[in-house]
Formats: sequence, structure tokens, C-alpha cells
Amino acid sequence: MRIPAGIAYTTHGPISITSNAGFTTANGVSEGTGTASDPYVIANWDINASTANGIQIQGTTAHFIIRDCTLHGGGVNYNGIYLSGCANGTLNNNDCSDNGMGIAAVFCTYTSLINNTCSNNGVGIVIHGSNSPTHQTISNNNCSNNGAFGIIIEEADGLIVCNNTCSSNQFAPLAPPDVQPTGVGMRLYTTRDSIVFNNILSENMRYGLWVGDGSPTYPIESSNSRIWNNTFHHNNGSGDSYDPLHIQAFDNGTSNWWNSTDGYGNYWSDWTTPDADGNGIVDLPYAIDDSAGAMDNYPLTTAPEPIPEFGMMPLVAIVLLMAIVLTIGARRRKAS
Repeated sequence: MRIPAGIAYTTHGPISITSNAGFTTANGVSEGTGTASDPYVIANWDINASTANGIQIQGTTAHFIIRDCTLHGGGVNYNGIYLSGCANGTLNNNDCSDNGMGIAAVFCTYTSLINNTCSNNGVGIVIHGSNSPTHQTISNNNCSNNGAFGIIIEEADGLIVCNNTCSSNQFAPLAPPDVQPTGVGMRLYTTRDSIVFNNILSENMRYGLWVGDGSPTYPIESSNSRIWNNTFHHNNGSGDSYDPLHIQAFDNGTSNWWNSTDGYGNYWSDWTTPDADGNGIVDLPYAIDDSAGAMDNYPLTTAPEPIPEFGMMPLVAIVLLMAIVLTIGARRRKAS
């Protein structure tokens, strides 16, 4: 269990909140009234999840923050933090380790997961929606050394996924037995109209990023997402030279763009030359694995510099880009 410097934890039993009225001091709330300007705060707890989900919140609309908590020991049966049918939640700087899922947000909207560490779980972070815009942000999380996935996003549209590290995820005893393939840094499954940028995806047993379609019984495609400025380093057995059997990403969706709107792609550790004109863009595209025929047309010759945490101008640019992506996606679905 990691103990971040400067945080004094107090032991608390598992917390379960099933309505707005459940945000009480008995349930670990230390301050707040549940408004946007004064959210409920659950903070600084050390929770053993061996008998129940560490923190479980269901069916609430009040604004809340869970921060600076450590949730551990759930094994294969319980999760660190489990949100279901919630809105307006922020999870910040929590440590979730040795659980089935470190953090899960199921059918949630307007939820932000920022600066959490989810390691040595079956899955680090799980986002599951209903294929409508969920307005969620997953940023600056470290989801490494998990069993099946670092981050998996299922049936949730309109997300911003940035500045996360998903490394060294591989099959482990905590991996759910029915989840395939294991060892993927990040997976988008039947997910549309999202932006995935500035993530570090490295040393994962299978792909760094897997973008996949739905099943025959749920045939919604992963589509219209933009993937750029990410670092792919030695995933899927790839070395320092290109090997078509060890491609670092997978896409069998539709109309996903593996580059930004202004012509910048991603960094691939096995695809850094040639660059005859010295513009920092490899002269040949990087082929993404599987049936979609997707390409990163502007692969980067060097790993991108980290993008600073959101200031106003970057945030405005991201919001505008999200609006464009969502509008295009809505028009295409209407046309079909």
C-alpha cells in the first residue's frame, strides 16, 4: 500500500451511500453542503475493502469529492471505489490497490477522476455508460501493474482521457477470468466521440490501446474518437524496430482519427524514422492493427512533452474540439 507524503490517514470502515441524504458524518463526510460551490467532502480515510467495496455511492445527484483516501485489500470480490448512477462526483488523489477494480464509475455523468493511483488491481479504472455523452474526465491517473487493463471505457461517449500513465499491465491472478484480452494499457469498447491524448502507454503485455467494436448482440461501434500525442513504448512485445506481429495498438472501430486536427499523431517507439525533412513527423504512417485499416498518418519522431494541467486556454481549446467531435458524430448517426 502506497502512503503519499503529507497525508495523515484515519482508519474507517467501508462506506455505503445510497441517496443524497446519505452524505453524513457517520458515512465519512467531513464538510460541505452538496452544492457545486460547496461539495460534500470524504477525505483522508484508510479503508480496508476485504468485506465490502471501500467506498460505494449510488443514485446521488449532490456534488461530492472523494480525495486523499487509501482503499485496499478488496481481492477479487470487492473494489476500492464504486460509483453507480451518480452525477457530479470528483475523485482526486486516492490510492486504490489490491482490489478487483481500483475505481469503477457505472452510468455516471459529470464525473472527474484526477490524479488517482490504481495499481495491482484486476482492473485499474472502469468507466461504463449507456452510449450517451457522459461528460467525464479521466486525467493524470496512474493505472499500472494491473491484471487485465489499466483503464477500460465501455459504452460511454464524449469523454476526455488525458495525461494518464498505463504501464506494465499484464495477466495476473486478480484479472477477471472472463475478460479478454488481458494485459492492455487502455481499452475503449463501443465508445464514441471521445478525445484520448497525452497518455503514456508502455510495456503492456498486449496492446497499449485497444479500440474495439461491440458484440453481435450489441453492435454499437467504437467511432469518431480522436487519439493523438500519446506515447506508445514497447507494448505487445514490440522492440526498437518495427515488427508487424507486434503492433502496439488495435482498432476495429469506425472513423477513429489517430492524429490531431493540425497534423500531429502519436509517438511509437518502434517507428521513429525516416524524417527526411526534419519536421518531427515520420515520413511513413504507422499501421494500427486489425480490420479498420486505421493509420497514424503523422507519427512523431520523439516522445511528446507533457501537456501542463489545464489552464484556461487549453481548456477552451479542448472544449471546442469536443464540441466539434460530438457534432460530427451526431450528424453521422442521424444520417445513418
